[in-house]
Amino acid sequence: MADSSFFSSLGSASALLQVQLGLGLVLGAVGIAVSSSPDLRKHMDGATWESTLRAAAKAASPALLLTVFALIQAHAASPDILTSAGLLVSGAAVTLSAFIAVLGPIRGSSAPEEDGPAPFVTASRVLSSIQAFGQFVLIFGTLPSGSQLLCASLFVRLALTVQTVRAVSRALLLGASPVSKALRDMEPVLTLAPFLGGLALLDAMSWGPSGIMLTLLQPVVYCTLLVVMIAFVRLSLGAGIDSFGGPDLAFTFQLEGAVGSTVEAARAAIVFAIYAAMIFSLGRVLHGTFAVEMSMSGFSVQWGDPLASAAAKMSLLAIVTHFADFALGVLGSEEEHAQAANGALPINGVEVSGASAPAHLRDLTVTDYAKAVVTPAHTLLLGLVAARMSLPDPDKSGALNVAAMPFSYGFVLASMGVMMQVVLLIFFGIAHADESHASQPCFDTTGTVQWSVKSQVLGKIVEGFRLATVFLLEGGLLLGCIGLGPVPLAVGGFSTASALYLLSPAEARETGLMVVKVCTRSLGSSIETILEKQRQAQEAAAARKAAAVAKALEAESAPKHKTQAEKGSGGSGGPKQGAPAGAKKDGPKRKK
Repeated sequence: MADSSFFSSLGSASALLQVQLGLGLVLGAVGIAVSSSPDLRKHMDGATWESTLRAAAKAASPALLLTVFALIQAHAASPDILTSAGLLVSGAAVTLSAFIAVLGPIRGSSAPEEDGPAPFVTASRVLSSIQAFGQFVLIFGTLPSGSQLLCASLFVRLALTVQTVRAVSRALLLGASPVSKALRDMEPVLTLAPFLGGLALLDAMSWGPSGIMLTLLQPVVYCTLLVVMIAFVRLSLGAGIDSFGGPDLAFTFQLEGAVGSTVEAARAAIVFAIYAAMIFSLGRVLHGTFAVEMSMSGFSVQWGDPLASAAAKMSLLAIVTHFADFALGVLGSEEEHAQAANGALPINGVEVSGASAPAHLRDLTVTDYAKAVVTPAHTLLLGLVAARMSLPDPDKSGALNVAAMPFSYGFVLASMGVMMQVVLLIFFGIAHADESHASQPCFDTTGTVQWSVKSQVLGKIVEGFRLATVFLLEGGLLLGCIGLGPVPLAVGGFSTASALYLLSPAEARETGLMVVKVCTRSLGSSIETILEKQRQAQEAAAARKAAAVAKALEAESAPKHKTQAEKGSGGSGGPKQGAPAGAKKDGPKRKK
């Protein structure tokens, strides 16, 4: 087990995961409370609580890259002062940025992105500068061992460099430039860094450090080549990318002629290599995690640790979703390009220019929604990896860490909830596939489809499946966050809640207390319902057991009554047939 103290790489990764997953947990809990309480829904009507929490999640999004960097360092790199200091500084800056993103709207301040004098704009710029400094220090940390983790670490450091430059640009309010445009074009590729880093960690956990022969089979190598190509095209040829709001890697360069054809062919080859290497890495992870045994009677699948197997399944789900999204995007790209060449691209019934088609106006498919559901689960994938790495040794760890160890498996429940979300979304798409205009699904704050079915019986089944999905997701996230570290979670959660309560106006305090009461009451009623069902099940089991015992006693006593009846009928009819004349009715007496 790696060192899981707070100032270690693994401790920093656990704290950052608690911040990210905690925001999602709070968003889902508040949404459930608002939807289940009419009074609270009426009280919060018109409030911007959902947009505020989502803004906080966006402010905390750089923590995902810091998390995968910390996990790689904790697994295969020796501790160093630069890594510890960089994670501490940048992690604190990201956490405070998320706090300000929540506190600003509560205090009635304008958003940090808006122009004009706002109380929190200066603080946001200062925190961006501090975050950039911490990330810059991390770039010079110790390199890990093993080709898969070395390549993943270098790609993550490249993403940190780009993120650092963008943070400095925001802090200094620098305008648009070719460099800033190139960094913006790199973003679709660099967003894969956390997932690919988690995939490399699973590979290292399954097979150990790999040799240099497998370097060319790492997907991060080809992602780096694609980033270099984007920078070359933007800075040297002066052309950007055009994706039409499609998949991350299904973009094209805005080049024409022979140069454009050559660059486009190279881009397509690199993208193909990225997906081929991702499939190869996934195959290695699945082969190292699961064991399939086949015989004449059938086959069986075995796996070891539930956390590793759940992480492998989440990786499979993410790659299948990305590949399906990319394949469908490529199939539909030719029609989009033809429509864009005519000067207009019809998107959701609106005629807009093909070059300026915003992504959120494109016709969305089931794969788009599935990707939107699975992409936040990259944090859950890193949570499973961190929980697997932080499993305590009972002989060397404290009693509190050992007691919190079972809670880490809550992430397995949350992964089941994510898979159920995708299954429910797929069934929704199948049910509305024959419609001329496909219905757009409606999601709750947890990302679960809200599906109203006309059939009463089927509607109850769908609603029960949806409620089970939400329960597994929210409950699993809560248990998993406790398992990552109960003390940091309790101290950090209490300190954040106390600070928000003290700095909020009276109306916001009243709303917060109402939300807490509704959530507590809902949790209590849910626990009471579960206990009542368990009591009824126990009573039903006891009744069935008593009925079985009574039936067994009746079966045992039935032959005795029958024998006594036969004896009684034989004695009243005289001597038995075949008995000698003059013999006694009861036959000879037995000797004692």
